[in-house]
Amino acid sequence: TEKELLFSLIKELTGKGVSIIYISHMLTEVFEVADRITVMRDGKCQGTTNASDINIDEIIRMMVGRKLEKHEFESTVRDEVVLDVKSLRGSRFHNINFSLRKGEILSLVGLAGAGRTEVAMAIFGADKSCTGEIYVEGKKVQIGSPLEAIKNGIGYLPEDRKLQGLFLEMSIEENVVSGNLKRIIKRRFIDKRRISAIAEEYKEKLHIAAPSIKGRVINLSGGNQQKVVIAKWLLVNPKILIVDEPTRGVDVGAKQEIYEILRKLASDGTAILMISSELPEAMLLSDRMLVMWNGEVTGELRCGKGHAVEEEEIMRYASGL
Repeated sequence: TEKELLFSLIKELTGKGVSIIYISHMLTEVFEVADRITVMRDGKCQGTTNASDINIDEIIRMMVGRKLEKHEFESTVRDEVVLDVKSLRGSRFHNINFSLRKGEILSLVGLAGAGRTEVAMAIFGADKSCTGEIYVEGKKVQIGSPLEAIKNGIGYLPEDRKLQGLFLEMSIEENVVSGNLKRIIKRRFIDKRRISAIAEEYKEKLHIAAPSIKGRVINLSGGNQQKVVIAKWLLVNPKILIVDEPTRGVDVGAKQEIYEILRKLASDGTAILMISSELPEAMLLSDRMLVMWNGEVTGELRCGKGHAVEEEEIMRYASGL
């Protein structure tokens, strides 16, 4: 409803002669409001065309410089249960029960306000008022802080990377090593050469587009900032990784790369709890989905090959129907 209101205001303004520059990663939105479209990549203009003369696939090719292949990921779920959550209860959710297996991507989906992020924050120890039981690899753990969560092998890629995931005024290399300082200590001193070596390794591995690892993270694009947050958690090497809106505010090329990183992590045995507001994304990446409404789980759906999940079915659960 907010989007419809925004679009009606834009039409009202343009009807009065106001010119609008509309910037978005949501390509379907662009076609709803734009008369002309300019595509940018790596700080350079790739071309301008009338919206009626181009389609989404052509825009994507201009944005990423290549044709995107549509992947269908193979399931990598093992039998071993890595995370067990029992009767988890907080101010915005209640009676949350689920298990997460090694190599599995389990998505929490639902509408805004359903309680998904609150559940993730509780598991990560960022909400101390919650009650319930959490088991990691069969052992009951008490998690009263994010530090305790990390010690128990849980990582958390937050919804707001700028506010919670990065030190924006610091360099790429400092951000990459910030979650695991033990890796850069040598005889009680910080080894600057080791910092640079680790950061260069992840810059290459994750294709972080930046002139130098010495540059400040605040100057990177949204997709490259997100890759830096991912690099930080890869260095920590958690058994369980919570990813909250992993592709929010990134372009289609970076989105595809992040999908491949998450599925590679799962194939290597990492258990991933993902929160995504984009249903096609959740359906593509997940092995299972838990749908939430009003602070509770209303449905569990299996995804992937051999399991036909429709967006309409998900939305019925997400709307409490």
